[in-house]
Amino acid sequence: ISPVLGTKKMCDINQLMVRDLINNLDKKGYHYETKNKVKILLVDMFDKAIIDEFARKNPARGIKIEREESEEGQVRVLTNEEQQEFFDCSKGTFYNNLFVVAVNTGLRPGELCALKWEDIDLEKNEISVTKTLIYQKLEGDIQKTFHFDPPKTKQSKRRVPLNKTTIIAL
Repeated sequence: ISPVLGTKKMCDINQLMVRDLINNLDKKGYHYETKNKVKILLVDMFDKAIIDEFARKNPARGIKIEREESEEGQVRVLTNEEQQEFFDCSKGTFYNNLFVVAVNTGLRPGELCALKWEDIDLEKNEISVTKTLIYQKLEGDIQKTFHFDPPKTKQSKRRVPLNKTTIIAL
C-alpha cells in the first residue's frame, strides 16, 4: 500500500486509485486473499481517518474483489515423486511425525495441533477429532493466545481411521 498511496494525502485518495492499487496486486501475482486483506486494511484505515476528520469519505468501501475461477476449489495434489522427495527431506526432523500424521489423516493444521493422547484410540485404530487449536485474541484476553475451539463445522467432528504408517508416527 505504502509505495502506491503512501505519499498522498488521505483526502486526495479516491476510489479509482484504490481500485488501481488492488488491480496492480493482481498483476504482481497476488491472489484473492492478499487483495482482500489490503481492501479490509484500507477500509479500516479510512474509517478511522473519517472519525479523526482526516478524510470525508472512504474510497475503499464498495470495491468488490472477485475470486478468480481458476483459484476457487482448485487443489493441487503432490505427485508420488514430490511426496517421496518431501518425506525424504523431512526425515530426521522434528516435524517428520507431524507431517506423516497430517498427510495420512487429512487433518487440518488446527485439528492436528489440538490432538491429545485421549483423542487417539490405538485399539480401534482411529483418531477422534473434537476440537481445533486457534491463536487469536478472544474477549477477556490481553493479547493473542492459544485456545481450544470446536471444529470448523458439525461435519468436522469425526473419527479418522489410522493406517500402520500413521500409528508408527504417533
